[in-house]
Parts: sequence; C-alpha cells; structure tokens
Amino acid sequence: MLIASFYFEHFQPAWFWLLVLVFALALLVSTYAGMYRRSGRRLAWLLLGLRVTGVALLLLAILKPVWSHQTRRVARPVLAVVVDNSESMSLPAAGADGRSLPRYQWARDWLDQAPVARQLARDFDVKYFGIDGRPLDKLPADPDVEQTDLAGGLESVAARVRGQGPRAVVLISDGQDTQARPGAMTLDEYPLPVFTLGFGQHGNQENSFDLALASATAPERVRVHNSVAVKLLIKKEGGPALIVPLLIERGGDVLHRETIELPAGSAHVPATVNFTPDEVGDFVLSARLESPAGERTAANNSQAFRLRVEAEPIHVLLVEGTLRIEFTFLRDHLQQDPDVDLATLIRTASPAGASATAALLGGELITAERLKKIDVVLLGDFEARMLENDSYQALHDWVEAGGGLMVLGGYENLSPNGFWQTPLADLLPVEPADTARQIDRPFEFSLTPEGLAHPAMTLSGNSAEDATLWQALPSLAGIVGVGKAKPGAVVLSRYPDGDEIVLASQSFGKGRVSLLTADTTWRWSRLVRLAGRSDAMYVRFWSQWVRWLAGRDVRSQASPLAITTDKPGYRRGEKVSVTVRRNPAALVPGASTTATALKLSLRAPGSAIELKPVAGSADPDVWTAEYFPERGGRFQIDASLTAGDAGETVANAAADFYVRGSDLELDNPSTDSAALASIARRTGGMYADIDDTAAQARWLDALPTSQRVNYEVRTERLWNHPLLLLGFVGLLTGEWFLRRRQHWV
Repeated sequence: MLIASFYFEHFQPAWFWLLVLVFALALLVSTYAGMYRRSGRRLAWLLLGLRVTGVALLLLAILKPVWSHQTRRVARPVLAVVVDNSESMSLPAAGADGRSLPRYQWARDWLDQAPVARQLARDFDVKYFGIDGRPLDKLPADPDVEQTDLAGGLESVAARVRGQGPRAVVLISDGQDTQARPGAMTLDEYPLPVFTLGFGQHGNQENSFDLALASATAPERVRVHNSVAVKLLIKKEGGPALIVPLLIERGGDVLHRETIELPAGSAHVPATVNFTPDEVGDFVLSARLESPAGERTAANNSQAFRLRVEAEPIHVLLVEGTLRIEFTFLRDHLQQDPDVDLATLIRTASPAGASATAALLGGELITAERLKKIDVVLLGDFEARMLENDSYQALHDWVEAGGGLMVLGGYENLSPNGFWQTPLADLLPVEPADTARQIDRPFEFSLTPEGLAHPAMTLSGNSAEDATLWQALPSLAGIVGVGKAKPGAVVLSRYPDGDEIVLASQSFGKGRVSLLTADTTWRWSRLVRLAGRSDAMYVRFWSQWVRWLAGRDVRSQASPLAITTDKPGYRRGEKVSVTVRRNPAALVPGASTTATALKLSLRAPGSAIELKPVAGSADPDVWTAEYFPERGGRFQIDASLTAGDAGETVANAAADFYVRGSDLELDNPSTDSAALASIARRTGGMYADIDDTAAQARWLDALPTSQRVNYEVRTERLWNHPLLLLGFVGLLTGEWFLRRRQHWV
C-alpha cells in the first residue's frame, strides 16, 4: 500500500502568494505585449512563455515543494529468548524419565532439537540473550555468569528490543535468583509477556544425597615414575551405599582413575589414592569425584592441589681407596644433593694388607647386573689390584653402553700400578705419562676456551664472567702428571705455564668419561667457608659434572623459565601472586644478558589478559606480578622471554591455578519452577517444564504471533533539486539570448 502527498512548505498565507503570482503574470504579459505591438513579430509570445516558465520555477523554489510517501512492510514478529548461562545451570537436573543432565545442556539440546524450538525459529525473528541481558551471537559452550539476576536480566532485554516490535520473551532458567533485589521495573509493569521454561523437581527428593571432596593433600616433592599417595577426605550426606569413580586430572586430562566405596547414609570417609606421575614439572592437579545419578550438586566434588614432580635421582657410586679429605667433602655434598642417590664403597683395610678378600668384596659389588642401576661412577685413588679385572671389564662395558665415569686423580690410580693396567685404560681421555710424577705446586684453576663452552662448566652463559668466577677460586694444591690427550678428547683445563692436563673429557661409545688430575677441590668449599663466604662454586662444579655424566645436562634438563603462584587455588577477588624466575644456565650462550624482555599473559575463562611483570631489585632473574580474579574457573599463565631488537623468543613457560566461583550459585542445588511460574503469570505468559512436550504445545499456542508491520516514510524536497536551478537559469538565459539577437535589448 502506497500513501503519498505533495505540499508546499512556504505557501502560507496562500492569498499573498496568489497575489504575487497574479501581479507577476500581469506585469510580464503587459511588458511582452508592448514588445509585440512595436515589432509585430510573434517571437514576443515565445519569449513571454520562456520568461513566465522561468519565473514559475523561481516561485516554485521559494514555495519549497515537498513530495512525501510511505511504504508498509510486513515482517516476522521479534521473539527475545533469554538463556540462563549462570553457574547454577552447570548443576544436574533430572527429567521425568529419570534422565539426568546438566541444566545448561538440557537448554542447549532443547534449542537445537525440540520441535517447539524449531517452530519458534520458523514463526519468529529470534534474538538470543544471556541471563545478564547481553546479546548472544551464539550460546557459550559452558555457563559463565557468576550471579543470577532474573529481574535485572529481563529489564535489560526489554530495553534492548524496544523499538524492534517484540511480541514476547522466552526465559529458559532454573529459577535460582542469587541477587534477590527489586528491579527498577516490577514484573507487574513488564511490557512483554514472559513465557518461562524450567526444570521440574523430579525424583524422590527425600532420598537425595550429596558428595563433597573436603580436602586433597599430597607431598610437596615427588619423583617421576614413583607412586604418590594423595590423601582425601570425602563427605557424604544421605543416600544409599555407593561405589564412585575418583579421577586425578590435570587441565582436563585424566592421569589416574579408581573407585571409592562409600557407605549408606551420612559419613566422613578418609581415602588414599596412589598414582604414578610420568612427567617432570610443577603442576596444579585436581582430584574429582564423578557425580552419580541423583546427586544434588557436583560443584563440590573436586579439590585442587599442587604437586612438584622431579626427575628420578641420579644413582652415583663413589669408590675410594682411602678415607681422604677429597672423599669426605665430596661424599657430604652428594648426600645433600636432592637429585642424587649416593652409594659409597671405601676400603677400610690397609692397602698393604689387602688380600683376596678385598678383591672378592669389590668383585661382588661391581658387577654388570648391579651397574644397570647406576648412572655415574666416581673412582677415587686406589691401586688396580683393589678390584678384580672382571669389575674393570664390567665398568668398561657399562660406560660403552651409556654410563658416566669420572676418575679423580691420586697417587695410586694414575701411577704405573693404577688403571693403566686395566680395561679402563681404553676409556680414559689421556695417555699414560712416560714416568710417574706428582706436581705439588699450587695453581689457580682456569679453563680453556673449550672448557668455558662445556655444559658442565657453564655458570652464567657469559664466558668472560664464567672465566673470572672460576679463576677467583682458592688455588688447588697440585695434580698428577699424565700424558697427552687422546684423539677426540677435549681438554677443559690445563696447568698454568705448561702443557699438563688438569681436566679432560671424551665420549666413549654411548657413555661419557672425564678425568680430573687434581684431588684438592675440597679447598673450594672449606677455605671459602672459613672466609665467611658461600661454597656455591664447589657445589656447582660437582653437581653439574654429575648431571653431565648422567646425561642430564644443565641446559637440557633445567627450565629456562619457571612460573609459580603462592597457592594452587584462590577465592574470587583474592590476590594471586605470580613469580617468574629465569635460569641463565639453561639459556643458550649469550642469551642470559640479552634476554631481558618478559611478556606475561593470563588466559581467563572466555578472555585473555596482559599482566605487567615487575623486575626484582635484588635478583635480576626474578619478576613478580599480581592479579585479582573476578570470576571462578581455571586460569593459565603464559610467559615468554625475548632477546634482541627483533624480539626473538628464547624461552616459554606456563602454569595454571584455580579460582573458586560464586558459592551462592552452587550452594542450593534445587530448581525453582514456582518462581518461573510466578514470572509467567504476572507478565501474562505461561510456564512449562523443559521435558513436558504437551505443556509446551499449549505454551506455543499462547505465544502472540501477530505480524510485525513497519512503515518506511521517505520525504523528497523538490525545491532544492539541481534540475530546478538548471531549468530556471537555462530559461532566463535562453530568453535573454533570443532578445539579444533581435536587438530588443
């Protein structure tokens, strides 16, 4: 249907403009009539027509003519569908057929599959909203709103669809309102009928029960591939006896599963779950009870706990011939190293009185079978006859198969009566000396360029800084003279002002061998402690050598970045303290001084947030950050360390923590269909259960389906049209040109 009108904006008063029109027309006729009488040519009447038309266009522009018309269009009515996506919708609801599903899953399935929902999509222009009133392009995968405000959400939806011709609002909810505040708009004044869809209270509520995992504790440090005992306290309220699956999870991945037996009625049940971690790292794990059918709520069925999983200990065998100072200091240090499992074999009898018994003892202890359980063997100072040849052959084959061996210099083991007479001679990275000799002059320990680049000698990643640190150590008392390095061996340290070897290493088969010709590294511990300083350099030297010999290099085993939080779990609004620690020794050479830019981000449920790390004033390798979570869920912290102007990433790390959401949303596991029915009644709508198809059919018939009519009005102001101006100018110009040619002007 087309409705149009034509009018003048400036035609008031009409008598004035009619008078002007008559006066102008009379003036023009009289003027051009005089021209006709003088010339006798009918051209005067053509000129009159041009002038009258031009003046008419001018008057038309002054009167401002307007053309207005409107179009009536019919469209589908708008229906606002509000889906409750609050946390309480994650709780289960039982249907009339006994089926139990999370309420939010019920709602999603209804919208995707229910015949009534499909009919709504055909009859209406459906617009979706969350329970907080936000428009939804698509429904979120999980409920993510921490509070339910039914009145506020409905009020917001009404404001958003105002002016779009809405006919009704559909509310799918469990009816649990955690705000309990009067809205600015009462339900009796709500402008649209609200048709509610809820979850009825099906099943025997008297026999309902609830499980809760009250606590979960584990040791602070455990070894990988070793059983871990997690102690749990499970609370059960009512219900029959149950056998419930219990899961140990990390980030949704199930690490362990077993079943827990719970008695009938209410009880507090302590339990211990044993599982074996197979990955090294610092983790936040969760213990979770799978929710049985009929449980009131599964929200309290899990607990988070932190677990630091460390690598298996390095099994070290230290063999010594005499109770010398070097042995004592080295034994004490390795016993304190948390990553080392130390066994010692020391001869207590005098070497002069050693007999077949000593040899037999050594032969029984160092066998091929027992070496399978050893990662590193450290051989001190003793003559070759202390062990049987079978022991040396077993050591030879063990190293070739992948073991790590280090020989510590002494008076006996590198003498002509020492290891040169055994199968170990093939392993050592040096040749025997032409003559046995001891060099007793003290010297400062210094590294060759190859030594500064060796993983076992790396401290800061800066070779110049490392060289200074090693040379600042107390001097060593002397060395044992040996021959030249074998082809393929690497000399890491030499005696000053000479060609004597102090420290050398080489690969042998799949294993690693090193030789230290000095036997007084204990001075790096005792003398510096007497001076009141830390013996950290002594600790680093032996710890890193043991790890390198075991195939656990500092660079390959240590993490360049480590992220920790002060707790594994928090409450909403509680401060989360984040610490990021850089390990310079684990970075590529040179990166420790250039890799100074740290980027820290946090992945929250449904969003990503950039955190601002603050560098530590006392330790440049430590950054801290703070975060105050506003909602519950699992959070992940990502850190990246960049180097150079190009910002190349040299290290990454990640850690996670949990935030407990709103207790109000989850404390009451029941649904409130009465509240939804009240909303429908007071607004002129209807209520139906989500699994009651008969009630939904009546509910659908009651929905107002009157078509939406839109009127589009278009107004065209003809007086400012360019053709009007062009016509006026063209007519007057043409009239003047003709008069000019006839010499009438």
